[in-house]
Amino acid sequence: GTEEPLTPSHIKATDPDTAAQNITYVIAKPPSYGRLYNRGVLVSSAFTQHDVDVGFITYESDGSRAGLDNFLFTVTDGRHEGFLINGSLQTQPAMM
Repeated sequence: GTEEPLTPSHIKATDPDTAAQNITYVIAKPPSYGRLYNRGVLVSSAFTQHDVDVGFITYESDGSRAGLDNFLFTVTDGRHEGFLINGSLQTQPAMM
């Protein structure tokens, strides 16, 4: 399948008192029609915003379906669970 980078234009979490390497996306449900990789290694559970920012994260389609795929995730800074989407606190997995 094709491999594409996952960039900050696709996914970006920020926290004013947390560095990007400590903002972690925890995978709740992996992609259905492909895989996520971090520097060529299959992502099984988590990756950081820093990984996204520097281009380490890629998505590879398995070729079984054309079109969109998605995965579910939560975000943590290591101390707090949850994140804001349009100003609303989210504690359940979000879809990417």
